[in-house]
Amino acid sequence: MTREPDLKKIAAVIPAYDPDHRLISLCHELLSIGFSTIVIIDDGSSASAQTIFDTLSKNVGIIILHHPVNLGKGSTLKTAFNHLLEMDKGFLGIITIDADGQHLSTDVLRLSRAFLKEPSAVVLGVRSFGNDIPFRSRFGNLLTRKIIYLLTGHNICDTQTGLRAIPWRIIPILKKLPGERYEYESTVLLDILKSGVKISSVSIMTIYLARNESSHFDPIRDSIRIYWALIRFFIASKIDSTGKMNVMSIDDIR
Repeated sequence: MTREPDLKKIAAVIPAYDPDHRLISLCHELLSIGFSTIVIIDDGSSASAQTIFDTLSKNVGIIILHHPVNLGKGSTLKTAFNHLLEMDKGFLGIITIDADGQHLSTDVLRLSRAFLKEPSAVVLGVRSFGNDIPFRSRFGNLLTRKIIYLLTGHNICDTQTGLRAIPWRIIPILKKLPGERYEYESTVLLDILKSGVKISSVSIMTIYLARNESSHFDPIRDSIRIYWALIRFFIASKIDSTGKMNVMSIDDIR
């Protein structure tokens, strides 16, 4: 695979909870195409998964951060954001990638190329949702898509994608937004939409291995958290419009 030197301007962030060998393969592919900074957050994985992290830590450019217990995807992203801000290596942005094999390095590359053409915009990796997709994923995406449209007027085709390129300049604000688990990604998306930062998308492969049995998403507990985040956004927006509450937003740094 041809190396792309501009990818050094993007930091890859991969939250990981009990990953398998697919994470090793993904990281090796990312390094081979030109990524020079890959931050992996071990979110309280079991002892058996530590060999994966030990293997990855031997690669130049891969940084392993550990949570002693499972704190959730939102917490892992914030941990990575804080670490990268402290590094201050002049990144143009970061790209978040799932560790469970759903994101191919070829799609990461296509998303990165789109981002580098317009590094002030957020780029989402958008999946297709045909009948071969697990029902819970199709239903969850459709429902959140409709709610977000009602709240913001924006039609986001894939509201739950974990493959996202995010401009560096908004990272300091995003790390302060509420949410510790999967609901954090919805909060981030809502704040970006509210603030008027441009969002574009790139079509990516839709991969669900073994009907997505490796996913750590709890369809009841995590769905409740996501919809509560949407309700909280609605309430905060209403209060903000009256001038009685100052809601933290990306607007603060524009």
